[in-house]
Amino acid sequence: MDHVITKDTARAFKTVETVMSKAGIGFTAANGTRINNYGAKKLNGVTQQGNGFNMKVQVTDAQRNLASFPKMVEEGNEIFLSKSGCWIKNGKTGGKIPMRLKTGGTPEFDVYVKKADDTAFRCVPCGQFSVLNEDGEADIKDSELSPFQRLEKII
Repeated sequence: MDHVITKDTARAFKTVETVMSKAGIGFTAANGTRINNYGAKKLNGVTQQGNGFNMKVQVTDAQRNLASFPKMVEEGNEIFLSKSGCWIKNGKTGGKIPMRLKTGGTPEFDVYVKKADDTAFRCVPCGQFSVLNEDGEADIKDSELSPFQRLEKII
């Protein structure tokens, strides 16, 4: 189990080949489908509360960005799920990333990550920078000239 992001999301970041990706070793989905691995990226950013975070993710053919609860716990975090509130708590700093439960109980959260290349999400006609919205589309009104982009992670 690992944190994964889609190839589309990864276009905004520099991806580094790994031993696994060079050897053609990928992942297997729960339904048995093979998922290719194209390398890794270390994401550094901030939460909505202004707390810093870092997370190493694998660039894959996954259909959406996914975070792994077991990997988060292995990395020193605590996970709390309840109808009254959900969050990820950093075991060292105590910083929390709030999560929301989608219909069906799937938890998701947002973090803001620094762009590898400011032109990655530059609006060509207007020259402004933008963030990704829930649909993975550039959303200029949310952060004009921001060096960060929103990255939604689904658990």
